[in-house]
Amino acid sequence: MAESATAMAGGQTVDTDAFVKIEIGELESLDPAGPYDTRSWEVMANVYETLLGRTLGGFEPRLAAVLPTVDNGLVSADGLRYEFPIRAGVACHGGEVLTAEDVAYSLRRLLVADIPGGPAWMLMEPLLGVPGSRDENGGLRFGFAEVERAIHAEGDRVVLELCYPFAPLLAILATPPASVFPRSWAVGGGEWPGTAETFGAFNRRPLAESFLHRHMNGTGPYRFVLWEPDVRVELARHCGYWGTPAVLDRVVIRKENDWAGRRDALVSGAADMVQVDRTFVPEIADNPDIFIDDDLPLPVCDTISFNLHVNPQDNPSLGSGRLDGHGAPPDFFDDLHVRRGFQYAFDWDRLITEVYLGKAVQARGPIPREIFGHNPDQPVYRLDPGQAAAELRQAWQGRLWEVGFRLTLIFNTGNFLRRMWATLLADQLREINPKFILETKGVDLPEWRSMLAQGKLAIFTAGWLVDYLDPHNFVQPLMHSTGLWARWQSYANPEADQLITAAARELDPGRRRALYHRIQQIAYEDAKEIYTVEPLGLVAMRRWVTGWKYDMINGAITYFPVLGRQPDHDG
Repeated sequence: MAESATAMAGGQTVDTDAFVKIEIGELESLDPAGPYDTRSWEVMANVYETLLGRTLGGFEPRLAAVLPTVDNGLVSADGLRYEFPIRAGVACHGGEVLTAEDVAYSLRRLLVADIPGGPAWMLMEPLLGVPGSRDENGGLRFGFAEVERAIHAEGDRVVLELCYPFAPLLAILATPPASVFPRSWAVGGGEWPGTAETFGAFNRRPLAESFLHRHMNGTGPYRFVLWEPDVRVELARHCGYWGTPAVLDRVVIRKENDWAGRRDALVSGAADMVQVDRTFVPEIADNPDIFIDDDLPLPVCDTISFNLHVNPQDNPSLGSGRLDGHGAPPDFFDDLHVRRGFQYAFDWDRLITEVYLGKAVQARGPIPREIFGHNPDQPVYRLDPGQAAAELRQAWQGRLWEVGFRLTLIFNTGNFLRRMWATLLADQLREINPKFILETKGVDLPEWRSMLAQGKLAIFTAGWLVDYLDPHNFVQPLMHSTGLWARWQSYANPEADQLITAAARELDPGRRRALYHRIQQIAYEDAKEIYTVEPLGLVAMRRWVTGWKYDMINGAITYFPVLGRQPDHDG
């Protein structure tokens, strides 16, 4: 690693040799098959590459030399076979030259690994026809032969064979889970050898056992330098990049959960770009050295979610674990009256006015307004303390109103907006009945994700940011019984499952839209979470930053290849 040049500005150390971004939260892993968080994906999207890239108009070839279509013969007329000629002469960061076999191995390894809580389901659905590698009894749903049939190399091409036509396929192949790396490097580090005999041994291993968890070797414009947990990630320009070289020599992504620290770094020039919650914009809006790109479309589903059957083992969030006024039972939210009561106890208007400063609208369900299938006329809950009291008086055969409850709502530390969601709900519930005690607690992202995976969060804040512009990307994880989010909530609705599957395979836009409208109505009826708001996005940076471009798909994830500083900036 090259020595960093440093200076002082406003009492802060300025790394004059790097572009510095500061944000909240800790990334979970560097393994494309493992995490499902924007921090991890941000690093992957700049170090690794995928077959295709996303653009506002659709897709462009990246590691694929050509975008496959029916017209150029690379997509079969029935939509079941896709061929991807692989770009020749692409250099990996470790010096290897990328091959079609490397691409096939990378995609197969995603499915074979199927790391618990990971994103393999996105590609597993169309290629293998199943939502996960294991059934309800823990048995394997497929073997190596099925993976080999679905993904294989033919000369300099990678071929994907689908189980059924699937419109979002190209979009999925442009996401970080579909990242590509050299097979020899991965196997040399102890990863899956790529053989049938070793298939089961490498399926659903803990993320920490993965070689790729702490190591990276991609083909992207930046190469991985270091990850210092809870402190920073550092990247450096890949000088052998096949495409347009990155502008920046080095990139440092620092963690800082405290807004005051992020603000001071931006104001002093110690940071080039920082994460800013909407509430704090007035503190920097008049600074002539800071540019705020505001009113940005942000397809996200933000929620306060309920777990209908919580894991009670060593779980302090349930208090006593009984309906005795000192806690809540594990199936507390299995009562629909409880869930509806909480819905009517949430103050969207106050949240939008005081916290989002008017730059948000009430969410109407799991499909954001920018996504096809969103129903702008979908009924929603509104703050109604009287109706909330009526529902909660009926809950638990009337016992809840008499004895009350004590629960802990968990949010990720540093996320001021989510802390405010929790606070508003807790305050309103206490006003409705002083025996209703909803405590709020912030934990760092890795701990939050661990508790979530173990089913230990009875009620929690969360957000699902768009992976690809299709409603299936929202309703499958949030509402299908096999979906990641739905499993977190112990939620299952057979009608929703049937409709989600049908909608993903429906090619007629009108019929597809009608299916998604019904799915959103089910979300309203089941009230399994409070859909908070759909906010407008913003990005804050120093005015010396050049090359910044925003799109609602990539957001602030894959921006490093174009970002730079004005030549006269000296730190």
